[in-house]
Amino acid sequence: MELESIKYGLVLSGGGVRGVGHAGAIKALEEFGIIAEVVAGSSSGAMVGALYAAGYSPEAILDFYERTPFFTYRKFVYRKAGFLDTSKFYYDFREMLPEDSFEALKKQLFVTATNLYEGRSELFSAGELIMPVLASAAFPMMMTPVKLGESLYADGGIMNNFPIEPVKPLVDKVIGIYVNPIQKVDEAYFKNPLSVANRAYRLTTALASFEKFKDCDMLIEPKGLSTFNTFDVNKLSLIFDIGYRETKEFLQEMIAYNRVKERTNLEPDNRNDLTIVP
Repeated sequence: MELESIKYGLVLSGGGVRGVGHAGAIKALEEFGIIAEVVAGSSSGAMVGALYAAGYSPEAILDFYERTPFFTYRKFVYRKAGFLDTSKFYYDFREMLPEDSFEALKKQLFVTATNLYEGRSELFSAGELIMPVLASAAFPMMMTPVKLGESLYADGGIMNNFPIEPVKPLVDKVIGIYVNPIQKVDEAYFKNPLSVANRAYRLTTALASFEKFKDCDMLIEPKGLSTFNTFDVNKLSLIFDIGYRETKEFLQEMIAYNRVKERTNLEPDNRNDLTIVP
């Protein structure tokens, strides 16, 4: 199958500000001619996915993150189920997504959020766009849950941090980007309560995500992101660069591997078997 005839799907994990690494990875993918038509995202992956599906470039997505004030006194609230009022991010996104509609997007998009009343993960793919995306990114304790219809929703990563399910039946090849690499840490990592919560959350969501990796035709997992916490908002450009650089290196390795495979008739790798041509 020729590269340009393949229909690609993209699955973007959650990961807090590490989600900016998705934009860097997408930049590298596009440089190699890999353009996704279907996107699914959870938490920060839903935010990046919505902007990408709307037609914004990876650089524009990074710029949005860098100029959006996430931790300002105007967004802090008291006596609510979170430190930040999630709804106050609505107008930040409305500037980028003025039609506020899944149907207005240039790519098909799925986002997942957790229904706190029913205790289940739900997918959103039609109708109002921004509030479901914000609900998907409503990190527990840090951001307030979002009321959608008759239910209350929070971070999609609680129950589905790697939403491959809606993508796989719709495409020829699934590319997963996972920005929560789990590596060993030491005592110095735990500097404050947020670092403990961040580590616990990443470990909790990891196992279910790992089980889905085998269903990807290609999995990109930038290891350099393991040193960043969920709320490292002052390191966005570095996170973007790591996502870009490690994805580009990975794709170059895949090209070399495919060339060797063609010359030696080796069996394809059982996980990353996407054929790439230079």
